[in-house]
Amino acid sequence: GGLARFGQIRVRLQPDAARAAAAGWRFTNTMEYLPDGQAITLAAGPVRLYFKPLAGFRTPAPRDLSIVGNLTNEVSVVYEPYGLSFPPIADRVIAEGTLLSIVLGATHEAVPPPPLTYRVVGDLPTGAGVTNGVFGWVPGEDQGPSTNEVSVAVSDGVSSVTNRFTVIVTEVNVAPLLAAVSDQAVDELTALNLTLSATDDDLPVQMLIFSRVSGPEGLAVSATGIVTWTPTTAQRPSTNDVTVQVTDGIAPVTRSFRVIALGRTVVTESALLSAFTLLESGSLRFDVSGTTGVRYVIESSPDLFQWTPIFTNAAPFQFTMPTGTQDGGAFLRAVSR
Repeated sequence: GGLARFGQIRVRLQPDAARAAAAGWRFTNTMEYLPDGQAITLAAGPVRLYFKPLAGFRTPAPRDLSIVGNLTNEVSVVYEPYGLSFPPIADRVIAEGTLLSIVLGATHEAVPPPPLTYRVVGDLPTGAGVTNGVFGWVPGEDQGPSTNEVSVAVSDGVSSVTNRFTVIVTEVNVAPLLAAVSDQAVDELTALNLTLSATDDDLPVQMLIFSRVSGPEGLAVSATGIVTWTPTTAQRPSTNDVTVQVTDGIAPVTRSFRVIALGRTVVTESALLSAFTLLESGSLRFDVSGTTGVRYVIESSPDLFQWTPIFTNAAPFQFTMPTGTQDGGAFLRAVSR
């Protein structure tokens, strides 16, 4: 740089610098660069001129000023390199699991521009990064909700500019997964105990609550997922549709299955109902054996599916049934009670 005293100047650009549209001179009090050879009248007092050549040019010598006139002013010449511009980056709000991509968008006024290098200042959230001038991040399940400060600097090899912005990650609820339940079968007067299973991928971990949506009378589902039911004699035989639910407090999920209520298991002791006598009257007399003192019910059925009780007593005992009637059934069985 240099000092000169004059009242009017004529600016002359170096030939190479003149090829750049933004090359030229400007005053302290204006942002406009002057075209080559323009005459300027200076006001009284010190004036600073800035020269902006192509990248790599040195500070211009005083000979680059052509002085015209004899007014007295103090002028200093200052080298100003081509500007590195890094526009501010707006804060972002993004849901976890969603891609955030921000083109950082730094520019350089030099023609041709020098290579620009980005770097992270401080720590980045896990999984975030800057590649080829683009900030990218897909926040994981464990990163929402959160507020994350990000600082990124860009450099042209001479100067550096840093930008800061905030990324707010919001929580996205993931519905629980309720495992499939196979169909169940249970005898009358026998307890069914079934444990439901569910998982939830949300972090932090949410409490899961189970409940019954529909099912036969008496069937219950605990908050921890235990299904219980003891079919009564009146509820067998039957096929029952059951729907259960689990919720994380936000998203309920249901599953359906069937529970078949059967008759009580038939005692299969070989002595039971194995001895019978045809009486002169034409009736059949059965000798019922089994555990002494245990009460048995004689049931008849036309199809081995629907059973009707017709007689009961404590073993051992005899049961007589007229032939030809079968009391509404062609099959007999003894069931313990």
